[in-house]
Amino acid sequence: MLKDIHADDELPFGIDGETYYFSMPSTNGELAGQAWSPRQGSRVGKFVDMSFSMKDFCERKRPADLKTVASLAREIIQETEADNADE
Repeated sequence: MLKDIHADDELPFGIDGETYYFSMPSTNGELAGQAWSPRQGSRVGKFVDMSFSMKDFCERKRPADLKTVASLAREIIQETEADNADE
């Protein structure tokens, strides 16, 4: 997933939009990247949506938010597996 997110020096330039920063620990240090205004429905866009749904669930404890997280996670996994099968 992080391969679809840009390193700090690869972000497109724009005057309007939102930047999302993602990171995770790894055996070789930290993997990190940013996404600037990802397209709605793209894998990175779904990852952003999933992170907001996780936040919503933590704040409101609504089962519907958790279902959204699970649904988006399944979609992201399926798309990633399909891409890896093509390689």
